[in-house]
Amino acid sequence: SHPRHERRCAMIRHLVLLSGIPGSGKSRYVAERFGGVPHFCESVRGFITRAAGSPTVEIVSADALFVGEDGVYRHDPSRLGEAHNKCVASVTFWAVSSDDNPANHVIAPADVVVLDNTNTTAIELAPYVALAAAFGIPCSLVTVECDPETAFKRNAHGAPRETVLAMHAALQARVLPPYWDLVRETYVAGG
Repeated sequence: SHPRHERRCAMIRHLVLLSGIPGSGKSRYVAERFGGVPHFCESVRGFITRAAGSPTVEIVSADALFVGEDGVYRHDPSRLGEAHNKCVASVTFWAVSSDDNPANHVIAPADVVVLDNTNTTAIELAPYVALAAAFGIPCSLVTVECDPETAFKRNAHGAPRETVLAMHAALQARVLPPYWDLVRETYVAGG
């Protein structure tokens, strides 16, 4: 392999892409799989403090932009582009940073970075799959399945029924490129 592409001390060991409609159980999956890790990494430099001895897990979510200083979630559709751009910037930061850079010694490497967004289409997943491939980071796609009516009733952000149903249809119709190097996993959320 070319020396420029060797990642001896990467800041991220694994990228997990969550996919599922609002209310499907993505946050439940994170809590069960990673032990109730705090939910939001608010910006590229807004890192979460980790419990000693636990795997280092960073959660990146577009929802973080919509949580005010008072802790209340206020969705603003006009800022969705900004929210998703911040997610790409955060994952890019983890992908390109390394322990070899003295500027990064103020933070610990992450064993896992979890992208906690709906990601119902291949277009939404593409930037993250490309980053993982470009930097040799193992990548998993966890699709959280749930009945859309159940998800609508329990979605915490008030997504309209029509939106949840349309996202469910998009997720069911999603076709991923066969050349994507992903470990694919399905998580069925309980009611």
